[in-house]
Amino acid sequence: MERTKSTQASKDEKATATTPRSEYVHGAPKVNPFKIASFDRPRTLENRKVVVLLRNGERMDRVFPEWLSVNFTDAGEYKPTDLNQPVELVKRPGGLADYVDDAPITEIGNLTGQVLGRAIRLHDVWPLSRVYCSPALRCVQTAAAFVKGLNKPIKICVEPGLFDWCRWYKTMPALLPAEDLIRAGMPIDTSYAPIRRADELGGLVGQETLADFYARIRKVMDGITGEPGSNRVAVMCHATTLDAAIKALRRATSAAVTEADAVRLGLHYPYGTVVALAQDRQAWSFVHQPIAPMSYLGISNRADAKFINQTTRAKYVAKYDL
Repeated sequence: MERTKSTQASKDEKATATTPRSEYVHGAPKVNPFKIASFDRPRTLENRKVVVLLRNGERMDRVFPEWLSVNFTDAGEYKPTDLNQPVELVKRPGGLADYVDDAPITEIGNLTGQVLGRAIRLHDVWPLSRVYCSPALRCVQTAAAFVKGLNKPIKICVEPGLFDWCRWYKTMPALLPAEDLIRAGMPIDTSYAPIRRADELGGLVGQETLADFYARIRKVMDGITGEPGSNRVAVMCHATTLDAAIKALRRATSAAVTEADAVRLGLHYPYGTVVALAQDRQAWSFVHQPIAPMSYLGISNRADAKFINQTTRAKYVAKYDL
């Protein structure tokens, strides 16, 4: 026993002698508490086009329905009353009225975007060549947070054609132009030529049928995936747009989706949902769990796979020109 103790003491002395004193704190080795996770990166997606569809982060008016009347003084000064409310807001040319139907995201929404960006960077779908987003403020802000999480100098292509189903709107929201978004610190690609112009959406307000909406998104997704250099892209959008984009890539019609289904799409695709598809020849297939899910207090950002499968069955596949 004494010999064992002596041998161990000798080993400890050697370790101390060969380790610089600066590596010790109060006689104990200094340990770096920050470790970067590593993930397996299989090569199944090499040389294939990949589209990552994401839903925007948590929006302010869903968590705080009365925020426009509660969080502004009579002088128009913004006063957050909850830690989940942003500490500052993007200035709108039309004042508070511009936030109606175009609310910002919460602090948790912003954090969700950053976490998703970091996760994409660490997983197999990286690297991304472009990030597209709807012009709605909640989508642009989530896309900006997403790019921050990527920690790469990627600019955001704002695509008006990715906007929400216009049937739900009484008037078209006052969408912020690229110049205002840039002044607010968002990395917008000013050289991007959109597939649909923002002024084309006005005529669709209150009139766009569900079939027309899905057809609009199909044309936009065809344009995005057909652009040179768009081998791996992320699309930040609404729950409605996300479902329509899936149908577009899978060549399925909107026949299986009713207006009642459309109202519940936010439940099928929670905030921060991620769905990825990869192209094999001309067909797009789902990428199984492109990143790990994000769960908290019984809530998860997992997409409703059952709903997706039910509404993209073979009988709903249309014979579009490829």
